Amino acid sequence: MRFSAKNSSVAPRLLPALLAVVLMATTAGAATLSESYPDMKASIFASSLLEQLPEGNLLQAGEITVTQEDFDNHVKKMLDQLSEDTFISYLDLLEMFSLEQIISAEVLKEESKDELSEEELKALFKKYAQSIVADVSVSDEEALAFYKENEGQLGQHDFNEIKGELKRMMKPQKSQTVWQEHLQSLGGRIPIRLQEDWVKSQMEHFQSNPIEMARKSGKPVFVDFSATWCGPCQRLKPIVESLEKKYGDQITILVIDVDEQRFLAQGYGASSFPYLLFYDKDGQEAGDIRGFVPEAELLKKFKSLGVE
Repeated sequence: MRFSAKNSSVAPRLLPALLAVVLMATTAGAATLSESYPDMKASIFASSLLEQLPEGNLLQAGEITVTQEDFDNHVKKMLDQLSEDTFISYLDLLEMFSLEQIISAEVLKEESKDELSEEELKALFKKYAQSIVADVSVSDEEALAFYKENEGQLGQHDFNEIKGELKRMMKPQKSQTVWQEHLQSLGGRIPIRLQEDWVKSQMEHFQSNPIEMARKSGKPVFVDFSATWCGPCQRLKPIVESLEKKYGDQITILVIDVDEQRFLAQGYGASSFPYLLFYDKDGQEAGDIRGFVPEAELLKKFKSLGVE
């Protein structure tokens, strides 16, 4: 169809429809990050589309665009804050960098960022985050399940005696999970598009991290994401060390300090600790566990992976 001066009044009415057709044709064949790279299903970018964006652009989300130059400048600042042993995931760095802008758009809406003081901005972000987790509560059933799973570590206390304390202890962790799920849902509510070729190069780099290398070893893998400030992590530590001495020749055991390796923690969905991941001898996912688990349960899991 051709438009001329004679039918110019028709063109404006048809233009939106034509643009929609062009957009659909452009994105119809685009795969999401998790479709192309299933191991990235825990990423906040999981539902993002991989496309050929204009040269120099790494990400587009609504009116937000992150260029290679923007990102490079951000990376230079971040590298000064990281130790030499930190595995750097530039995809996760892009995620954190762009997420701040995406959330800003959600928080500010009609307000201008330039017209707000730093304290006012912090207050708005805090209010926004609190609104997401405001309704989080721990049910009696959830508390009882936790009690049964950890009964051996809770002494001789009756469940009803410590139910309130358990709920208070579990609520921050559940709030963190709800917040993480909210962040992941942003990709579904605000279409995010990533530069396909750049993502491919970053995924090749991702394959060089210690967990991915261990998955190629031909042995089962047990990954323990922990932190020095985490009480349950420290209770688990001697158990893991003992298991490594007994079964280290049959299974690869990796203990990841989440403060030193925050990109690995983020990339594998470790939002609460300890977080335990398992892979079979073929490198396939074989389940995960959140929170402390007694040695007997770990031995049962090891046995299911062929470790005797």
